[in-house]
Amino acid sequence: MTDHGDSRDDLIPSFNVTVDRAEVEKNLKELMTLCSSNPAEAKKLASDSLASARKLKDPALIGTSLCLLSRAVSLLRGSSESVDLAARAIEILRPLDDKKSLATALNNLGNCYRRIGKPLEAIQSYEEALEIQRSIGNRRGIAVVHNNLGLAFRDIASYERAYNSFRQTVDVADEIDNQLLRTTALSNIADVLIDQGEYQSAEKYLNANLNVNRELNRRVGEAFCLWELGRLKQKQQYFEEAESLLRESIALRRELGSYQTGQCMFDLAELLKEDCRPQEAEKVLLEAVELFKEVDNSPDLCLARAGLSILSIHMNKLEGTEKPLTDLLELLSKMEGDPDRDLRTQVLKALSEYNEIKGNLPEALEYSKSYAEEKEKLFNQIQRQNITKLKLRADFEKSEGARELLEQKTLELQETNIRLQKAMERIKSLHGMLPICARCKKIRKDNGYWEQIEHYISTHSDATFSHSLCPECMRELYPDFCDETEEEI
Repeated sequence: MTDHGDSRDDLIPSFNVTVDRAEVEKNLKELMTLCSSNPAEAKKLASDSLASARKLKDPALIGTSLCLLSRAVSLLRGSSESVDLAARAIEILRPLDDKKSLATALNNLGNCYRRIGKPLEAIQSYEEALEIQRSIGNRRGIAVVHNNLGLAFRDIASYERAYNSFRQTVDVADEIDNQLLRTTALSNIADVLIDQGEYQSAEKYLNANLNVNRELNRRVGEAFCLWELGRLKQKQQYFEEAESLLRESIALRRELGSYQTGQCMFDLAELLKEDCRPQEAEKVLLEAVELFKEVDNSPDLCLARAGLSILSIHMNKLEGTEKPLTDLLELLSKMEGDPDRDLRTQVLKALSEYNEIKGNLPEALEYSKSYAEEKEKLFNQIQRQNITKLKLRADFEKSEGARELLEQKTLELQETNIRLQKAMERIKSLHGMLPICARCKKIRKDNGYWEQIEHYISTHSDATFSHSLCPECMRELYPDFCDETEEEI
């Protein structure tokens, strides 16, 4: 789901390893919220809850603890470890008579798969979770899984399926009057439309989402919508409108103490730079540096200083610009997984320009080579991502086509079996000894009543009768007519 929440350390509950079942259940409920706001702390507390659940030897609590632990690990670094934990949770929960917990665990497994770049496996988990949620009639659960399915379909660029999944989330959210799910799905629909370049349609959804958040006085959601609208206007080159929306979002986020304020400020600075207003962009980045000094947010502070350095070099202000850039390069090198190559290329380019202006030509050349190499890696990375998306979509459509064909063949076989069963029933009804009158040929039924043979057979088979007279009966009943006919012949 799209994250609309804020991180608040003062809201972190304090858990202790306990063997009190009610206390463990209470801790697990609080953990569900904590995972999204502070996954690092949630990981520690989920481990404590798992230890307590194991002491209690309660499979349901062990499974739920593993599920929440996997969620925290996934949000922290999206590693395969989270998938293993989620799979173990499902293995424990599946035999239990708790379909709701099992569906939640399957949905969580799908999320873990998505975060490590395995959307097809995620779709499979989501579909099983959806089937269970439908079987127990959990409307909220159905809406949540539809939303996550939409995200997985978007990952493989299957935009029509993604749009339909998000629309189903909106429809169910309307039925159960869950405005949070509704606004989340509306934002996701807008993202799908932006992916396809349908900016006007996306704007309608974002405005609808903004109105809902304002009606509900959900100020965090309002700030998020303003930010997305600002980015959309920037894509359309409507800089004045974009600036107004971003500034409004920044003001609201600062008032709320939101951890996402910095991202808005970076976007605003980039907008002002793109609109050829570097002095105003510089002012915004200086404000960002001061903001992150106050909250002691080292990664964002490092990023803000580097952004300011890149802008200063562009403005031919070289003093104090080199160290923030090398600090950011060092920070990026320590990041797990694939670093932000786009940001790395910008930093390397700025360092090359800085050394060239300073007359340090060997250093400028080295940074220029690194920049060219990183740019090529970035291009290849984007190409691989696009190819992977197309391949995943093709694989999914192939498997989906095979599944639809299998379902069609299964349906045809079921219909054939029904027809055969009916035929067998009719055959069985005519099988065995039939009591029949030696004179009038009526058949005695099971209830003792006698029935004309043609009526009995018509009732118990597909045969129908037309009446006539055989030659012998014709001579016996109508001898005169029969003699005349024979003479004529």
